[in-house]
Amino acid sequence: MTRLIRASCPVLGALLVLSCSGRTEVEVLHTDPSGTDAASDAPVVSPDAPDAPYSPDSPYAPDAADSAQADSAPDQVNPPEAGGDALQPCQPINPLCKGPSHLLYGPSSAICQVQVTSTPLVLNCCDYAVEFYLHCDSFQGTFRVSLIDHTYPFPTGSFCAPIDTSVPTPVWVAVTDGRPQMPSMEVLGSLEWSWDDGSGKSFHINLCGQISAPGDVIDGTVFWVNQGIFVKPYPPPELGVSIRLLENKSINAIDAAKQPLDSLALDSVALLELTSMDYYEWPQHRVAFWPGAGKVLEPYKSQVGLQGLPFVVVADGKRKYVGAFWTSLSSMVFYGPQVVMENVSEDGMTIEAPMSGVDPRSDPSIEKALVDTGKALY
Repeated sequence: MTRLIRASCPVLGALLVLSCSGRTEVEVLHTDPSGTDAASDAPVVSPDAPDAPYSPDSPYAPDAADSAQADSAPDQVNPPEAGGDALQPCQPINPLCKGPSHLLYGPSSAICQVQVTSTPLVLNCCDYAVEFYLHCDSFQGTFRVSLIDHTYPFPTGSFCAPIDTSVPTPVWVAVTDGRPQMPSMEVLGSLEWSWDDGSGKSFHINLCGQISAPGDVIDGTVFWVNQGIFVKPYPPPELGVSIRLLENKSINAIDAAKQPLDSLALDSVALLELTSMDYYEWPQHRVAFWPGAGKVLEPYKSQVGLQGLPFVVVADGKRKYVGAFWTSLSSMVFYGPQVVMENVSEDGMTIEAPMSGVDPRSDPSIEKALVDTGKALY
């Protein structure tokens, strides 16, 4: 059922909650410059009111520029000179939305400091989408928040909703705690976007949200993502960490390890990359698959053989080491890192340590590439 939500922040606007494919999607409707939402009867809250939003100083000034639509992947990704649509400043509505990223699930739980990983989403509807995964040890579910936008460049100031009511492509937010069917809910929050480092490869996002779902366990939940990483859509193929097979599948892992790393011809398409890796557990070197992405390994299980199927780990366009997809049935020895195919699940795989010598899995440049793209989990 569609429900209209009134904002507690004067410039937040209305949020439209829809149930879609087991997730609750929240559409941020545009407000007009007068401070009232499109329905005109939304209350305006004085900043001095007792429930006024928490208002720390924002390091980003709101910008205004004409919106531009990215029709195709740009040859070179550059930071926008200004934000997309005109923005109305708005600070986080909840005083808990400060400090390190955290999750307060329901009214009776304790605040859980979280690690945040992210995955750029590939959607038919739009080009700019990201999902944040809030990892909390004390929370048994999987708390994820997705952001979807059609416009480019993204706004670079803090905001609750664009002012321009003529813009047909609002921001969408989707929340799931891992249940197959999410309840109807109200979410009030704020977003803040900024370029990461001027490289044009990623954004930093501050996201605050407070959920109202009376009668449901998620009611009262507050989530706060501080400096979440959003890799820009159409990222350069060399960005981040990828796992690639060889172009020539007849070369086994033992033979591949004997050849100079740079001499190996790699497949043009990565086996696993930014959108298929959900996150990478650095201490264990476990690759968690995006739901369904692990199926890409199925055709190769029969090709492993007794001498292994080689793969190459690439970080930011540079080859790092040769590993092997291996079988526990083999009595032969491969001295490099390996993935035992019998241990691969639909959720992920672990790259096992080499039998001896230096462990190439712990190369600092691999770790940096994971951190820079929001994939590292410690």
